[in-house]
Amino acid sequence: MTLNDLSGVFHITMKAAKDVLEMSVTVIKAICRKYRLYKWPQRQLQPLARRLKVLKRALESSQDPVIIQTTNMEVRRIKQEMTQLCGGVTPTGIEIPEVEENSV
Repeated sequence: MTLNDLSGVFHITMKAAKDVLEMSVTVIKAICRKYRLYKWPQRQLQPLARRLKVLKRALESSQDPVIIQTTNMEVRRIKQEMTQLCGGVTPTGIEIPEVEENSV
């Protein structure tokens, strides 16, 4: 099992993740340590996920190109931060808005 396998449960508590994955917390921690992820990312991901929801609404409701560009940049920054918190793996349990990659 790798961090990619755990990426779908990073957004929930480790206790809930163990039930979903049907394995012990000890095994989950061992996998995380193997990939140098020493802290379960759920608490750090929560505020970022809330921020992404706000940004998604802004993207859906705005027609202003400046706002769209700024929002896209912020979404990319948050996605990068989430990936960094999760040991280099993008968490799959969190909805991340699609952004245009060339809108910098």
